[in-house]
Amino acid sequence: MGKRKMHGYTFYQCDWTGYPMRATNCYMPVWTNDKMVKRGSYCNWESVLAHSQFLHDNNDASAAQCARVHEYVHELTGITLGQDVLTLPRTALPGHDLSGFHFTHLEHFKDDSAVQETGSVKTMSQQFGGNWDMATYHKVCQAVTCNFELTAVKLSPEGEIFEVMLTSQAGKYKFDDYLTTPYMSSVANDYLHAVQSFCCTHKPRMPKERDVTVFYYPFKNGLPLNAAASTLFKMQIFGDALLVQQTKEACFMPRERYVHFTKQLFDDIFGKKKKKQVEVPALTDNEFKEAREGMVASLSEFERRVTDGAERPGDLIRGAVMPPSSGKELMEVAELKNLGPPPLVRQGTIGKRAFVPAQCWVVPAQKGFDPDEAPLGFQKRQKGLDQDEAAPVAMEA
Repeated sequence: MGKRKMHGYTFYQCDWTGYPMRATNCYMPVWTNDKMVKRGSYCNWESVLAHSQFLHDNNDASAAQCARVHEYVHELTGITLGQDVLTLPRTALPGHDLSGFHFTHLEHFKDDSAVQETGSVKTMSQQFGGNWDMATYHKVCQAVTCNFELTAVKLSPEGEIFEVMLTSQAGKYKFDDYLTTPYMSSVANDYLHAVQSFCCTHKPRMPKERDVTVFYYPFKNGLPLNAAASTLFKMQIFGDALLVQQTKEACFMPRERYVHFTKQLFDDIFGKKKKKQVEVPALTDNEFKEAREGMVASLSEFERRVTDGAERPGDLIRGAVMPPSSGKELMEVAELKNLGPPPLVRQGTIGKRAFVPAQCWVVPAQKGFDPDEAPLGFQKRQKGLDQDEAAPVAMEA
């Protein structure tokens, strides 16, 4: 059936009951090549199981597929709908106990159910009638799946943590019967001091498909303070605290499905895990003494072998001959002791450099070169020539 649209609104229709729904809610898991595919829309998981069994009985689904659907629903809801668990008659579909969820009980389908007495057990039609509306079908699903004992964990004010077994009554559990009633709540119809509950969902080790619900009596009701519960849930709780586990499953109408909550699950979720101590290998006193003596003996033997061919330092000094030091080495030693020659200091020039006339330039004598043929400026200056005589000579030339 699937998705529908009417009057501008979108809704879904259950593939088993035909009931309209605002969301897809549950689905039929189908495996192809070990890969699960979600198909269809169902109002609750009981409808999924009933449809799966119906397909198997009509040879539209294999036994392995039907068994895998039952296992998948069991992992989500925590319950098993089997013949050994539920005592249901086989009126519509003989051979299994999912007949109580057959679509022929619904008011908008043909009512061909036969009212039969089977000893002291009444059929579903005798208990709820033959024509069910949505509310009745939801009530049947809740009542049938709660027909078993439930395991819960109780925290007492004395600090004791232990398991208790809860028995259902008409498909419901009365949790206040398992809590110590304070004198303030002994008055009938006292809703102010009645049992209250809250869901604990902040624990990281809690499964995603589960919630832990805590039932307790509120306020200072005359009972002693429950220190363990108060510390665990960050609020003051007086008297007993009862912890149960419920599923977070999709359904076309609000429902509460409680599943087993054991002491082991309580320790796994709320207990503080101790870090595993790493075992460090260690020695006893006698073993350490023996190991120390062995190390000392080994070290002494090593020193003896290393120093076997050694000589005394004094004998080595007497026979040592140093080569004579070179001048360069002595110079380096003198410089380190600031005993070397003074550093050279270049003297600065005084004034401008004196001008030498061209007549006074001297050309060195070269082989095959006649000084008389040299230019005027390159003639060799004669020894003993007066400066007054040098001018006429230059003029004559």
